[in-house]
Amino acid sequence: MRFIVFALALLVATQPALAQSEAELRADEILAEAMARYHASLEGIQAIELELLQMSVPTQMRMEVEWDEAGVPVLRPVSVTVMGTPVPAEQADFPGGAGIFETPLEDLQGAYRYEGEVEVMGRAAYHLSFTDPDPSGMGGELLEEDQLEFLDGLGALYLDTETFDLLRMEWAGEVMHEGSPESLSMYFESEDFAEVDGYRYPQVTRVETDAARFAIGDEERELLAMQLEQIRGSIPQGEIPEGEMGEMMRAVIEQADQLGRMLDEGVMEVVLEMRNVRVER
Repeated sequence: MRFIVFALALLVATQPALAQSEAELRADEILAEAMARYHASLEGIQAIELELLQMSVPTQMRMEVEWDEAGVPVLRPVSVTVMGTPVPAEQADFPGGAGIFETPLEDLQGAYRYEGEVEVMGRAAYHLSFTDPDPSGMGGELLEEDQLEFLDGLGALYLDTETFDLLRMEWAGEVMHEGSPESLSMYFESEDFAEVDGYRYPQVTRVETDAARFAIGDEERELLAMQLEQIRGSIPQGEIPEGEMGEMMRAVIEQADQLGRMLDEGVMEVVLEMRNVRVER
C-alpha cells in the first residue's frame, strides 16, 4: 500500500490574519526555516534503515538519500520486507514531510498565508493556510491522472514554533471523477518526534483519506470483499493470547477493520510507527 497524505477540513485560526502581503511573507519565512532544518537533518546521510509498523504489520525498510538538481533531499525506499517477505521497493513511499519538504521552496513561495499561532496536540504551532487543488502532488501519487481531475481545495499546515516539525497537514477540496464533481479530504498528523544521529523523525504518523472510493474499481472491490470474508472467517473467537501469536491476531483484526472501512465508507486510514531507526553516514 502506498503511503499518502491527506486531510479532513480546515481549522479556524484563533488569531486575526495579517494583511495579505505580510501574511504571505511570514509564511514564506516559516516554510524556509522548516525546510532548512529538515534538509540539514539529512545532510551527510547515505541511508536510513528502520522498522515501520503499519496496521500492526512489521515492515523492514532501507531508504537512500538522494539530492535532486534543486538541492532537495528525497528519501527513496530501496529495500522493503513485509513480514519477512521482500516486496518491490517502488511500491512503497515514505511519509516523511508529507511531500512538502520534497518540493523546491520556490514552488511553495507565495502560496501560503500565515494565520497566527494555535495549539496542536499540546504544542504551539504556526498555522499556514493555502488554496490549491493539490499542493504537494501527493493526491496525484495516490490516484492515476485519468481517474480524476483536481478542481479546487483549501488546506492548512501546522508547524511547531520551536522545532518547526510538521505536526499536521489538512486538505479538503473538490475533484472531477467520471464527469461528476466530488468532494475529497486528506489528513496527515505526526507526533512523538525523536532524533537519531542528527536525523529527526516522528515516531507515529496518522494518514487518512476518503479517496478509496475513487481508487477501488468494481472488480477490485469484489476481490477485496472476498478477501475480507476469508480474513474474518480465519479470526478465532475468544480472548486474544499473549506473545507473537496474539500480535499476529491483532494485526489480522486491524487489517480486517481497515479493509471493511475502505469498502463500506471509501476511507483509508493508516497509523505508521517508526522503530529501530539506524542512520548510515
